[in-house]
Amino acid sequence: MSKARTLSLILTKLTRLQQSTKHDAVKLLRAEINQMISAESIQLPGEYSSFLNAYDIYRSHTIEKAIPYFIHCQILCSSNSNMVLHLYCDVHLGTIYSLIGQYHQALKHFLAARQNNTIEDENLKLLLNLNVGDTYLSLGDFERVKQYCLKAVEVAEANNEQSCLTLALDNIALAEGHLGCLDNAFIHIERSIDIAQALDCSRSKGFAYAYKARLLTLKGEDSTAVHYYRKADLCFLETYEYMGRSDNLYHYALLLQASNELDLSLERCHQAQLLIHQEQNYQLRIKLFRLEAEIHQQHGEAELEKEAIVKQADLANQELKRATSNETEYIESILKLGAQKREHSSLQMLHSNLKIITKIGQNIATVNSLNDCLLDVYNQINKIIPIHVFGIALYNEEKQVLNYNHFIENSKLITPFTISCENTSSLGAYSIRHQKTLLLNTSSEKEVSTYINLTHLDRQMYFGDGERNQSAIVTPINLNNKTIGALFLEHRTAYLYQSYHCDLAEQLASFIAVSLENQRQTQVLQKQQLELEIINHKLDTLSRQDPLTQLLNRYELEKVVPQLLHKARLLTQPITCLMIDIDFYKGYNDYYGHHEGDRVLVQLSEIFKREFSGNDDYVFRFGGDEFLVMLYGQSLDASHHKVQQVQRAVEQLSIPHQVSKCASTITLSIGGYCWHTNNNNADEMDINGLIQYADEALYHAKTQSRNTFVAYDSHTLTAPDIST
Repeated sequence: MSKARTLSLILTKLTRLQQSTKHDAVKLLRAEINQMISAESIQLPGEYSSFLNAYDIYRSHTIEKAIPYFIHCQILCSSNSNMVLHLYCDVHLGTIYSLIGQYHQALKHFLAARQNNTIEDENLKLLLNLNVGDTYLSLGDFERVKQYCLKAVEVAEANNEQSCLTLALDNIALAEGHLGCLDNAFIHIERSIDIAQALDCSRSKGFAYAYKARLLTLKGEDSTAVHYYRKADLCFLETYEYMGRSDNLYHYALLLQASNELDLSLERCHQAQLLIHQEQNYQLRIKLFRLEAEIHQQHGEAELEKEAIVKQADLANQELKRATSNETEYIESILKLGAQKREHSSLQMLHSNLKIITKIGQNIATVNSLNDCLLDVYNQINKIIPIHVFGIALYNEEKQVLNYNHFIENSKLITPFTISCENTSSLGAYSIRHQKTLLLNTSSEKEVSTYINLTHLDRQMYFGDGERNQSAIVTPINLNNKTIGALFLEHRTAYLYQSYHCDLAEQLASFIAVSLENQRQTQVLQKQQLELEIINHKLDTLSRQDPLTQLLNRYELEKVVPQLLHKARLLTQPITCLMIDIDFYKGYNDYYGHHEGDRVLVQLSEIFKREFSGNDDYVFRFGGDEFLVMLYGQSLDASHHKVQQVQRAVEQLSIPHQVSKCASTITLSIGGYCWHTNNNNADEMDINGLIQYADEALYHAKTQSRNTFVAYDSHTLTAPDIST
């Protein structure tokens, strides 16, 4: 076996490694590869070894540690022009980021794989659609789950990839269940179970049983669901799939909690926490900590509840620095982070408002503009904090201004306005500059002067003629140590707000910051999706057109001409094929240089596009200096007129050609053949026949004198007198 063949076989084995469900799959493949390279006395490329090392860590219990190894492998791939492994690294990086809850990063790598994919690899297409669908499942976008996983099912079925097929069916089933289509959901999950059992694959059976359990929970069949949660756990125990097992344990624990089996629920919760305690999977870890706190609360164990909340607070603080886009989880974790700053009574006060705070965050996270939900947010906040004014001012650091674009007073939107922060002429500017939450009891001149210089104050704004607000809370909105605005809460009653209101405002500001970042990331993703569509359009154009001349290419010729022949037979229409050759073009290239030669090709192509511009005219770049024209429904006489126009236009260009043996300027030799469908051999004509006859005519044009047009008609098989 040749060296190239051996390396190609090894590459195939590496890219199919994910299909193996064995614990020691990487070890076995490494041994097999060592035997192959030893037998052929070849050295394994660095990116191959790097990919094996990355995958070895990927299969361990700390998958995020594989990230730098896959990135290092991509660096080696770029150096050695190994696009295939580079693409697979992007898919695996996307999968890892999705598993640990960093969905923006995951979609970034999946998008890179789609943009850079220039190979026809069904396995890559399958992995990409399956993992993108799985990511959207975590994000709760169930329609997109179906969209991508149905594509994965199609590819898996076509290539008999049964293990991937079960995972795609699992995702579709759960998406259908959450969309309310339980009948369809159970059809998909039962098919997945049948395939998994036929494969006798513990990992596939584990996921299929786990997802069926969740569907049964949605259906309200709890006792049957418990049976399948247990079956799934036993299957996962036989595999390396600890992430799937921990997720299954979490949903099992939720069901047990709902059934008031609190001790067993807590036990399952702790099992799941132990499995992923070293992972950066924020989404699952925060849900497990929250479940633990709820169970302790139901038990009346206040201290243990507080400990669980502290765990959530620490984890939430870490995740805020990552600016994750999972809105609801951030809201709850931020609230619990603030709760650790108060006494137990304040903690209970915050918890009692959790549902309202969560709803506020969800409202903000799901709209394109803050003003779309401002009135609803105003009404919801009024249930926990009395307000006459609610507002969000966005900070422009470059211009040093606060844009008061999102303010509402007494259920009415306030006309937007802008205040400069340079002279600290407003409470918002002071709060941002000093990173401090302000609590005003009366908003009197004396109290306001504590924070800002009254000489720069807009007195009409603060002490206008009408009834003014007295109690006020102003707090900065920060994310990742960057200030993005300020939050305002105001009421006309003096001494209304207490310290816990400030705490609520701070937590509200924190998840508003995350909501704003979520909207920004959504805009970034939408922009990337638009860019992807543009790239796909460009790729489609490139696949059809010659890049230099913008004429149709040989690939498009193979598609178009058979269609024209079929259409001509149906409608009994002629087709004229023209072969165009630039006289002594090689000599021109050698004498004037390839750059000038390319310019000639472009100039002539513009003439061809202009003169052969009818709806039934098709111009192709056939070779280096050869062009092919197909004229559907046009006889030689009609074609001859267009050829004359081309010859005149070329003559008018008058491009000097010192080494031409037939003229002093660039000229063309053209051969033509007109095929009529009413001939006896009409059914036998194909693309090669048309080109062959036109090429023979071109040959005669060249042997005559060049700079001429020779054509044949299938009626007569003789050349009419139409040479120029």
